[in-house]
This record gives sequence, C-alpha cells and structure tokens, in this order.
Amino acid sequence: MAVKDKRISNGQGAYSCGVFVDPRNPNVVYTVSTALYRSIDGGVTFHAFKGAPGGEDYHDLWIDPTNGKRMVVGSDQGVSVTLDNGR
Repeated sequence: MAVKDKRISNGQGAYSCGVFVDPRNPNVVYTVSTALYRSIDGGVTFHAFKGAPGGEDYHDLWIDPTNGKRMVVGSDQGVSVTLDNGR
C-alpha cells in the first residue's frame, strides 16, 4: 500500500497516515488518519473503530508487543490509551 492509497490516507497524504501491524497477530493491521481503522484480514478490508472520518487527526499508534489489546494513540487532540483494542 502506498501513502496515496485511500485506505490509509483518507485524502490526508503523509500528514496523517501510517500502517501498524499487531506484533502478535500479523492479520490485525491498523491505519491512522481522520479515524482509526482496523483490518482483521491482513489489510484487505478496513473498518473505522474510533473517530469519524473528517473528525480528529490521528498521527501515531503504539501497540504493546506483549498484549495487542493495549495501545496508545496520538492525535492533534492529545493521547488516548486503550486496554481493549479501542472498544
């Protein structure tokens, strides 16, 4: 996937995009943009699970290498911590 791929950039380009793979499950892939997106099929399909397209700008995601449910996400609005995959 390239930065111009709409599944990643949502029109934001390199300003707000990234691909992150769960270190314990390579089929779980996340992208950050104007929403957080999750794929459970290795990046074939993505579904928004936090934020709304056109809302917050997410920039970075950390996934705990020992527990993929624990993540920290950085956005223009600050930092969020989840212990349950963002549910």
